[in-house]
Amino acid sequence: MKPHTEALVSGNLGRVLRERFVGEDALLEAAAEMLVLDVLEGDGVPENQDVARARWEQTMVDLEVTPLDEDDIQQSYSLLLQAVHDALANEINPEDVLADDACEMCERVMPLTRHHLVRISNLPLSAD
Repeated sequence: MKPHTEALVSGNLGRVLRERFVGEDALLEAAAEMLVLDVLEGDGVPENQDVARARWEQTMVDLEVTPLDEDDIQQSYSLLLQAVHDALANEINPEDVLADDACEMCERVMPLTRHHLVRISNLPLSAD
C-alpha cells in the first residue's frame, strides 16, 4: 500500500470513529492507528462487517471507544469497513499513469508532432 493510501485509510477511519463512536480524542486516534495496522500488517481488509466487528471490537473495548448508538453497532462497523474500501478504491494503479513522454490525447509514446501540442519555441527556425 502506498503512503498516501495509508494516510487516506487512516483519515477515513478517524472520521468515522469521530462521527460514530464515543471516546477521548487521543483514544479515537489510537483506535484509528490500531485498525490501520490491523489492515496493513494483519489479515488485510475484512471480508464483511461481521468479520470487521470480530477483528476490531476487542481493540475498541480495550481503548474504551464505544459506538454512539448501541442499537446500531453493526452499522458502525459497516461504516468503518466502507471507509477502508473507499480509501483503497482511490489508490492509483501505476499501470494507469501515463509515461512522461506519452501524449495525453492518444496515450502513445512518440515525438510531439502533428496533433500533439508543440510549443512554438521548440520548433526549428526556417532558413528562409
